[in-house]
Amino acid sequence: MSLIIAKPFGVAMPTEDEIKNSFDSNSDGFGMAWREHGSPEVNIWKGGMTIAKSLQMIASLENPLELEVLLHFRQATQGAVNKSNCHPYPLTSNYNLLRSKKTCTNMAVTHNGSISDYTKDIKIWEDGKFKTTGDQKFTDTQMFIKEYLSEIGKKLLVNVNPIIRLVEKATNSRFALLSSAGFTLIGSFHEHNGLRCSG
Repeated sequence: MSLIIAKPFGVAMPTEDEIKNSFDSNSDGFGMAWREHGSPEVNIWKGGMTIAKSLQMIASLENPLELEVLLHFRQATQGAVNKSNCHPYPLTSNYNLLRSKKTCTNMAVTHNGSISDYTKDIKIWEDGKFKTTGDQKFTDTQMFIKEYLSEIGKKLLVNVNPIIRLVEKATNSRFALLSSAGFTLIGSFHEHNGLRCSG
């Protein structure tokens, strides 16, 4: 079901042991998003497929106390296990950008859960037999962002509580969004040493 960690400004990053434990429990890929205080830009870097690479990515962040950071440790439920399917994703309807390993955007999206409308393969009758149309190239989260969240848009996802509650009820999932407005957390998160965690 994955793990999301949201690190606010002025809060220390998780310890190396906490990162290793998070990766060991959710080892289908790592990604992160961050922004500097006052910046409208959110950077996304994903594709840590080993704990060593994930630690290297985190260590590359300069002055982490001065950053808001989203960390995502993937446990795949839909979509192939590869770098492109790691979270976070930009808020966009463009599949190429959703699969990009490095992106600069105005909102990053991470997800913990499984969105049932996108986890069932649909079969069609073709050439005298049923064929599965489900495409393991894309994750349920990528498809949900493309078809729904990108249509809602950043402003409504940050500022309109009924929209946020609707996303939570419709998906029965947890999301953490990072934008120039800071974090928007959808679903239940608990606090640990100033960090907000989905698991």
